[in-house]
Amino acid sequence: MVLSSGQSYGNLVNVKSSQKPGEKLVSPGEPQHSYLLAKIRGEKGIKGSRMPIGRPSLLLEQEKVIEEWIAVGAKE
Repeated sequence: MVLSSGQSYGNLVNVKSSQKPGEKLVSPGEPQHSYLLAKIRGEKGIKGSRMPIGRPSLLLEQEKVIEEWIAVGAKE
């Protein structure tokens, strides 16, 4: 997945997960239905590894920033 500037939004928001059919990576306004957040948190039921892969887990504050961004509509 390409998450570089200018490409990340289009690769995440309203994009279906290839790992978990029926889930979107980022579902605007619905952090509880956003697979990206589940992967970041390492929630039960994710496929593969917790994100970020090969790096330390994000800080709780960082997770909350992502959750809030999704909750308010995941604006570009």
